[in-house]
Amino acid sequence: MAPGRANLSHLPDDGLMSAPQFKPPAKTYGGATAWGWVVIVVCCVGMLAGLVVFALRDTAVPASQIENDALFAAGGDPSRIRPLALYRGQKVTVFGDSWTSGYSADPPTLGFAHLVGSRLGASVTAVLGAGGTGYVNPGKKGVGNYLARMRALPVDPDTRLLIIQGGLNDFKDNANLAELVVQTIAVARQKFPKAQIVMVGLAPPKMSNSARRIDTVLQSAAEASNVPYISPVQEDWIAEDNVAAVIDPSTEHPSTAGHAYIADQMVRALTALAPPAPSES
Repeated sequence: MAPGRANLSHLPDDGLMSAPQFKPPAKTYGGATAWGWVVIVVCCVGMLAGLVVFALRDTAVPASQIENDALFAAGGDPSRIRPLALYRGQKVTVFGDSWTSGYSADPPTLGFAHLVGSRLGASVTAVLGAGGTGYVNPGKKGVGNYLARMRALPVDPDTRLLIIQGGLNDFKDNANLAELVVQTIAVARQKFPKAQIVMVGLAPPKMSNSARRIDTVLQSAAEASNVPYISPVQEDWIAEDNVAAVIDPSTEHPSTAGHAYIADQMVRALTALAPPAPSES
C-alpha cells in the first residue's frame, strides 16, 4: 500500500459507511399488524364465498332464474327462428325417451316417431328413444341424460329434420334443466349439421303445476337456442276428456291408438311451423 493512503477495502462499494436505518415499530392491533389484518380479512371473505358457492351448488334454482340464465347465455331471439322446410324424401330423426321408442305401442314400430316420419313422407326415419331418460335424468339403466346420449352419437350429415322430444322424466331433478337443454341443442347441431331442429315438450297424462313449470323452462331454453318449440301442454294434447283414449293405464304411456293420435298432433304442429304453400293463380 502506498504511503499516506488509507486502506478502504473494509468499506461498502460506494466508499461510504452506511448509516444504520431506523425503522419505526409497526402498529399492531390485537397482536397483528394492519397489513396482517387485511390479509386475514381477505382470506376469510374468500373462504366464506367458497362455502356459499358449495352450499348452493346443488340447490334448486327458481324456474325464472333458470330461464333468464339460459336466455342470457345463449343470446336467444325468437324472431330468428326460421320456418321449417318440410319436403318428402328427407331423412327424419326423432330423439327422445320411451314415448319416442314406441313403448306401449303394439308393435313399437307403430309408435308416434315412426308414424310422424311416414306421414311426412320421409325416406328414412331414425328413432333414438331411451326409456327413463331426460335432459337431466340419466335413466335407471345408466344410459345417460340427453346431453350424454347426444355426445355419444356419430355425426349424421343426412338427417334434414331432427325432432327432440322429452321432459316428462325431469320432474324430480331439474335445477339445471335449461342449461342442459341449451347444451344438448348445441351438441345436436354438431352431430346433425344439416338438420333443422324442433323441440317437442312433455305431454303429461295428468296436468300439474310442475308440468307447466317444466314446459315453460323448455320453451325458454328452446327460444334461447333459436329452435322452434311445440308445446303439448299449451295445446292441450292430453286432457280429461281424451286421456282414457290416449293413455294405456297399465303402462301410463300412449296406447297404439294413443301413439297414432300423438303423431297426428305432431304432424299438424310441424306443418304449422312450415311456410304456407304458394297459392295457385
